[in-house]
Amino acid sequence: MPLGKRLPRAVYLHADALARIGPPVRQLVDEATRLAGPGVSWNVVKLSSETPRLSLLWYPRFFEDGFPELSSSTTVDLQTGELATRTFAPETAPILHRKETMLPSDHVAVADAAALTRHAEALGLFERAREIGHKAAWQARLARVGLRVVGHRLEPEVQDGAAVVARHRTALTRYSLSSPVQSLWRHGYLDGSLSVFDYGCGRGDDIRALQSLGLTAAGWDPHFAPEHDKREADVVNLGFVLNVIEDQRERLEALRGAWSLARRLLAVSVLIGGRTVFERFRLFRDGVLTARGTFQKYFTPSGLRSYLQEALGREPIAVAPGVAFVFRTDEDEQAFLARRTRARARATFVPRERAPTKWETHAELVDDFWNACLAMGRVPRPDEYARLDELRTTLGQPGTVFRAITRRRGEAQFLAAQAARRADLLVFLALNLFERRRSFRALPQPVQRDIRTLFGSYQNAQAQALALVFSSRKTTVIEEARLYGDVETADLLMLHMQDLDHALRRLRG
Repeated sequence: MPLGKRLPRAVYLHADALARIGPPVRQLVDEATRLAGPGVSWNVVKLSSETPRLSLLWYPRFFEDGFPELSSSTTVDLQTGELATRTFAPETAPILHRKETMLPSDHVAVADAAALTRHAEALGLFERAREIGHKAAWQARLARVGLRVVGHRLEPEVQDGAAVVARHRTALTRYSLSSPVQSLWRHGYLDGSLSVFDYGCGRGDDIRALQSLGLTAAGWDPHFAPEHDKREADVVNLGFVLNVIEDQRERLEALRGAWSLARRLLAVSVLIGGRTVFERFRLFRDGVLTARGTFQKYFTPSGLRSYLQEALGREPIAVAPGVAFVFRTDEDEQAFLARRTRARARATFVPRERAPTKWETHAELVDDFWNACLAMGRVPRPDEYARLDELRTTLGQPGTVFRAITRRRGEAQFLAAQAARRADLLVFLALNLFERRRSFRALPQPVQRDIRTLFGSYQNAQAQALALVFSSRKTTVIEEARLYGDVETADLLMLHMQDLDHALRRLRG
């Protein structure tokens, strides 16, 4: 079939695509609709690849909704003529994803549906696809990221007429110092002689890094560390806080609150952006709302300078794009400017040792997981890897970890292991042909998964296995594989069954 949404055991087609497929399939659909009768509504057909069954599915709002709900299904057994009809309550209805794959590529509805799919994929909404097939689970997934579906758009959730701004989602997990803290280090303010306070510290990665280097450092955050005290310090960092606060009054309070704690220096950092940034997102107050439900206020360099000067009554000094220092006294400000005009020198404070990355800390687990991937020729499923919980807690989801390892180690080793596993499977399937064990469902679950991953379908794998068996008929191949047996005729090579596995591996190699 030239089009359709393909799953391991079925293909889905919208009614508008039926004109683009061959007569045999159209005849099956016509027969199914005749058996179902004129009272059955449907607009999507599900064709089973393993049984003589065909399902007529009814999505009442297929074109109106980005992710339509299934209302009813009628399954027709084309051999016996038996029907099985099922209706779905709204709260338990299956949800349809990637609907553009069911339509002809030139259909008018494809562009919007495909754009929605790309957006959802970019946000990770389709990860663990088996968990989002029904309405309740799908809505829970959207709620966790603060989104709602409006037609064919993903928009921030709204409560009481206002967008819900999830400020805490802007907090990043860092594996190195943030850019404003790096600026403080470059200019000598993290030499160990000054105390540091991080106002709006997020997950606290900067604080932990500074403490590990022997600095007196603390932090506070309204979401991640509300129980910590706000305390005075020689240096206060207000890193990427102002740009995530949508309320202008509250934004100003945060700036002045951080300034009140700074005995000598306040470091302020924000996101810098121009007109094109605002064109890419939905405008909200004096900034934009992102697809993740977060607010971002993009400053210009001159706008940041004016804002700080008006709010604090001190002239800020730009030290990096989006990073400014505001000094408490003229003496400290002039001392900084004097040092900056001289030949630049590194801070005298030398870090004892950089903190190891999570990949270094858990190197044994990384190797163990990688070896499991090599052994299978694919990423293990949750029930196939005993240390899955440990992996998720320390390194991340299996797919993410696998991609990170391949970026570090390259794909060559994995591709070689995958090719070897594919060859072993072909020999296994070729031997099954001789013993007439052909049922896919009778195969062990891990083998079924291997076949789907490495061959796409059981039919494709069987076809390649059959081709491997037939290659034994070619004299040149036999000679190259150095296979010898009892030759009764010029066209017949006879091998003992116990030698067949070796023979097929020779032919495959």
